Amino acid sequence: MATRTDLTWFRAPGADRPGTTNLCYHALDRRVINGEASSPALSTADRTYDVAALLEEVGALAGAMRSFDLAPGQVVAIGLGDPLLRALSVLATLRLGAVVSDSNEGAAMVLTDGSIDPVAGVPALLHGPEPVDPVWQLEWQFALKAGRTNPAPVVDVAGDATALSLAGATVLTRDVVAHDSEAGRLVAALGAGEVVAL
Repeated sequence: MATRTDLTWFRAPGADRPGTTNLCYHALDRRVINGEASSPALSTADRTYDVAALLEEVGALAGAMRSFDLAPGQVVAIGLGDPLLRALSVLATLRLGAVVSDSNEGAAMVLTDGSIDPVAGVPALLHGPEPVDPVWQLEWQFALKAGRTNPAPVVDVAGDATALSLAGATVLTRDVVAHDSEAGRLVAALGAGEVVAL
């Protein structure tokens, strides 16, 4: 399992500072910069995504999420049964410096196929269910299409900022790559150059 020292840091942590990083940058952007754009990164039964293609999908989703003024540190509830959509959602959330959650409690945004209920007055991207509130809810593919026109860049995140909130427990950004969760294993594997099979 990876350790926090394996992370790519924008500003290295020190005795009196947490450092800054971005977990999506560590997993994807850095690899494109290092000449690995065409390396396989993630495979499903239907398709294998290279690093560049996966980054394009993640950037588009993050762009759609950012259009709702999602800010760093805010909670994104992810309730998606499709492993590919979960992976994209986790990486897009981390790209924006937001917090990945498995509960809609306190969420500033909900990404769901119906397994987590949207929250009144909270933006939601819906994969499957038809939007019933045109102000706050958006159909997934429509959102992704809009996000492709303005993909989101990475956000600098402090190493001691919360990145995951799973089953009520929080995980700091610097610890995600060593955390035994779906999100932790995803970031660690991509950052290590492994192909993630879904």
